[in-house]
Amino acid sequence: MGTYGRIALILVELHLS
Repeated sequence: MGTYGRIALILVELHLS
């Protein structure tokens, strides 16, 4: 619950962008 969470947030931001 650290690296994966950050990756997930980055992916979400990229999709929203």
